[in-house]
Amino acid sequence: MSRIDDEWVSFGVTAALLSRLLQARAEVALQGVGGPSVIEVELLCRLAESEQGSLRMIDVADLLMVSKSGVTRLVDRLVEAGLVSRYSPPDNRRVVHAQITDKGRAVFEEARVIYAQSMRDTVERHATTEDRRNVHDVLRDVLEANGHPVETRYTNGQRTEADHAPR
Repeated sequence: MSRIDDEWVSFGVTAALLSRLLQARAEVALQGVGGPSVIEVELLCRLAESEQGSLRMIDVADLLMVSKSGVTRLVDRLVEAGLVSRYSPPDNRRVVHAQITDKGRAVFEEARVIYAQSMRDTVERHATTEDRRNVHDVLRDVLEANGHPVETRYTNGQRTEADHAPR
């Protein structure tokens, strides 16, 4: 294997480790206050930021990069907790939507603060704001280029002038 291959392997391992570290720290913080899991927070975020607070189940699976059965189990848990409801539009009963409830919005807003603090506690001492924003931009670009848009209020689908600056 070449040195360049070794660098790509190292990159992949490092990215995977960082992802697991961030998720593990967020899980501990959220569970410490009896909050939802990280994947549940992501689903609530996606629903809260969607038009009318709902998404088709198939779109949820795509956005979260989970299987159809995985998203069904995830939504089942949130329905049971009263955070999400399911419905089928009258004009197309074959399609099922997940919709965030008022309780789900309230839980998401509380969890969002804990999640953000967990990210801040894990990263802030080790990277400047500029570093973090640059890494975020690169990660978003890679995800979007591979068909996984990261459009939420928190990325806003908009880029600032700094986002367009050459790297």
